Amino acid sequence: MTNWKTLLNSMQRVKDKKHKRRAFIAVRKYLEKASVQELKGIIETTGDKFVRKHAKIQIWWREFDKEPKNLLELIKTSDNKEKINIAIEELGNLKYRDAINTLIGFLGDTELRDSSALALRKMPTQEAFEPLVQSIKQNSDGAECLLYALQVLDCSEAAELLVDLFIPAPNAPAVRDDIYVCFSEGAVKRIPKEVKETCCSKLLRATETPQSPTDTKELKQLYDLVNQTEEV
Repeated sequence: MTNWKTLLNSMQRVKDKKHKRRAFIAVRKYLEKASVQELKGIIETTGDKFVRKHAKIQIWWREFDKEPKNLLELIKTSDNKEKINIAIEELGNLKYRDAINTLIGFLGDTELRDSSALALRKMPTQEAFEPLVQSIKQNSDGAECLLYALQVLDCSEAAELLVDLFIPAPNAPAVRDDIYVCFSEGAVKRIPKEVKETCCSKLLRATETPQSPTDTKELKQLYDLVNQTEEV
């Protein structure tokens, strides 16, 4: 069974940003499951600042009164982004709709946008549509969580933006999968005729210079889906 020291060694050893991020996540997930006694022991024995910080946060979280109002007050007043992110996730799990406006406001914060988007997905509101779109435009290279949150909303007004994100992303399957689901929702049938024609034209042009056979297949697949939508 993997222990925290093995995970820590892996986190310290890897250099590639993508793999380092995965290592960080693995350490955090381990700490989330550890007992308070183990967390205290980790704090006493490790000199790694990241591990110590997140072990202390986990102890705090076990003792925190998780009433929705307390969570909402925390995310409004705290300056600790790690604690805020944990509280946001819990508010999403609780589907506490009184937090929606605050969460929408966090979509412009690079440290809080992903957790806020995921929480908003669990309590869908079309009020989040435009803020999500604006955040996607500003963070197109890291928009997976934002696109995932958009899936449960009426995406018809974002059709061209979604196509523009889809075309240059043959090596980002998660992005393409998220966008495809957005177009699969029935509400996308409300795409205006002119916008639909523009989307189809862009997709057809992209198939003329594909990056791979798989790219061609995926572009045509999205084209067929968009082309079948009907204006209501």
